Amino acid sequence: MAAFIDPVSMEIRQAMEEGSDVRFLYTKEGQVPQWRTVTPLELTHLHRASHASRCVLAYCHLGQAKRHFVLSRIEQMSRVAAMRP
Repeated sequence: MAAFIDPVSMEIRQAMEEGSDVRFLYTKEGQVPQWRTVTPLELTHLHRASHASRCVLAYCHLGQAKRHFVLSRIEQMSRVAAMRP
């Protein structure tokens, strides 16, 4: 498995270590980009029938649920203060 050493992964890892949330522009396949604020939980691989994608498992504040976000679809990311209750 590939190491998580790209800039997006490193920023997410640092946010997890600091207890920060992250905000980013995320583009789901075939959809319009949308801003998301998430609490990152784990860097992981999401295995599909044809391939594996490097992802972050995170609590999505917009969807109010845990979601996988494919790292290659994340743009314009920044750390923000934690939005935890």
